[in-house]
Amino acid sequence: MKRISMTYGQVLFELGIKKESLQKAQDMLHENEELLSVQDGASYSMGDEELAALCRVYRPALLVFDPIQSYLGQGVQMNRAEQVRPLLDHLGALAKELDMAVLLISHMSKPGPGVCSALDRLLGSSDFRNAARSILIAGRDPEHPEVRVVAHAKNSLGQPGESQRYRICPQGTVAYDGPCTLTADAIIREAGTPATGNGRPSAALANAIEALEKQLSFVGWVEAGEVYRLCAERDISDSTIRRARIALDLKLLRVGKPPNQKIYWHRPELEPAAVAAEIINLNKQTQLPL
Repeated sequence: MKRISMTYGQVLFELGIKKESLQKAQDMLHENEELLSVQDGASYSMGDEELAALCRVYRPALLVFDPIQSYLGQGVQMNRAEQVRPLLDHLGALAKELDMAVLLISHMSKPGPGVCSALDRLLGSSDFRNAARSILIAGRDPEHPEVRVVAHAKNSLGQPGESQRYRICPQGTVAYDGPCTLTADAIIREAGTPATGNGRPSAALANAIEALEKQLSFVGWVEAGEVYRLCAERDISDSTIRRARIALDLKLLRVGKPPNQKIYWHRPELEPAAVAAEIINLNKQTQLPL
């Protein structure tokens, strides 16, 4: 693992990067970027005075640590509040001194029994989330796996902002897809089926699975919009319906072209092409004049 310090405009990055990715990172540097240092193993920690001195020289508007655990310092355990708190206090004082924002990037922990909140999935001491003024969660849109969503899980400075959808394009650029209604909790729950403390699905999820199974019992596929409409009549939330789809391992199928495109869910054993042909044929029949 290499530790690199680099600037991009008014942003100072502290990054942990694989050795084989280092040359690629260097090749991607633009004229407004500067690679300050490349080091093996340990680099600056959040509490280092050397890092503070670097910030005072470059005066970044934003300081980014990616990932958090690579910059805690030797012997610091991220689950120990008494070890983490002094680092966060130091960063807070430095940010205030230089009128600078600090962004800490972390992965999420794996879901476990009883873990139902995005904030509960943050790695390390609760001091990280307590000290943060704003926490954003990024994940996949369950209806469009190629689309990512970033959503507010916490905002101590005002009302949470709208969740935003985006795509990472093949050339490495980011395309903005506009706002959406997915919450941070909904995003992280899509990765697995939440359960009660005894490991069984919750009553709400069991109810959603039952309703979805009933709709699939006819032909093995169903239009997603129709599922949401019928389940709303039974007071089943959209996020619970999506978890039921994941629990049943239903596959997504898009039929038609925008703006008339519709999304269908079908059982995994069915061939997508056959399902699409059946849907198209059925639609043609219903559109024939009497």
